[in-house]
Amino acid sequence: MQQGKSRAWGSRLDYDNQSGEAQVAGPIELERQGEKPLKGSAERMVYNVDDEILRLLGGVRLVQEGRTTTAALAVVQEKDRVAFLYGTKEKPVRSENKDGFVEGGKLLYNLDSGDVVVLEGVRGEFQEP
Repeated sequence: MQQGKSRAWGSRLDYDNQSGEAQVAGPIELERQGEKPLKGSAERMVYNVDDEILRLLGGVRLVQEGRTTTAALAVVQEKDRVAFLYGTKEKPVRSENKDGFVEGGKLLYNLDSGDVVVLEGVRGEFQEP
């Protein structure tokens, strides 16, 4: 599947004409081209053709420019160039690089720049340069 700068693929595609949803079995691989390329993975994904929204489910992992972000669920809105990532109480969304980490229940991820904003339950730790 391809939308904008993002391309994703998996092992099997099931499409429902009534709902407009394409369900793809994993393992899922995701690539996004651009100035700061992004690679990702998940256990499965659901793409809604009408809304142009991609949901990555289970074991979500995004890697971009030395930053690794993990979550239980990601809702990717390519046309807005953002993703919302969700964790659980037991395993929050975590975004880390060589300087430290931030984590929380919900995170906004800028697909172009790789910048992250924790929207719920922020916690973090950074090393001084």
